[in-house]
Amino acid sequence: MSEDKRRPRLLKGADVQVLRELLGISSLDMHWLLGTDVPKYRTTKEGVNQLPLSDPTESILVRYLLKYPESAFVPQMPGLEDVYPLIKKHFETDEGVMPARKLGPLWGMSGWTGNQWLKGNEPSRKATRLFKLFMDTVDAFGEEEAFKRLLSVVNEEARARGFFGELEEVQKYGSWNVRKNEEEVETGIEKD
Repeated sequence: MSEDKRRPRLLKGADVQVLRELLGISSLDMHWLLGTDVPKYRTTKEGVNQLPLSDPTESILVRYLLKYPESAFVPQMPGLEDVYPLIKKHFETDEGVMPARKLGPLWGMSGWTGNQWLKGNEPSRKATRLFKLFMDTVDAFGEEEAFKRLLSVVNEEARARGFFGELEEVQKYGSWNVRKNEEEVETGIEKD
């Protein structure tokens, strides 16, 4: 098999953006993947994306991943469709339906957010990282243990925020923001 002897072009910042889109990952994930602190390719200054990548290691990494994207080592975050079937049974009503208002608070969001997710809106990147932790725990310890661990942390956060009825109370109010903040809970002094 003969190799192409033509001189390849130098990769540019724009190629990094192409790779990010190809992999379908965030800019933050891209920084982690490339191990870089200075993201020239994110600069909006005109012409910057057309500058060649100055670091050969970064360029080789980008070139390799462009050629073999299946080698990317950024974990794919699960979506709502992955976690919902595993958690809905813990909140189902007698009719076998999980009320949408109970979904969001489990992941630190409002009850309204759960409704939006079920209508097709994408969960935030923070929420999908929680989904990933949950799904990894399911894989390692099973559904029941994963739910137990998630619920213990969520209940601890609820108590820290003044919801002494834990997740159930947050779900009742539909928001994490209706209780006093930590300083107000500890001192009993309400802020303006």
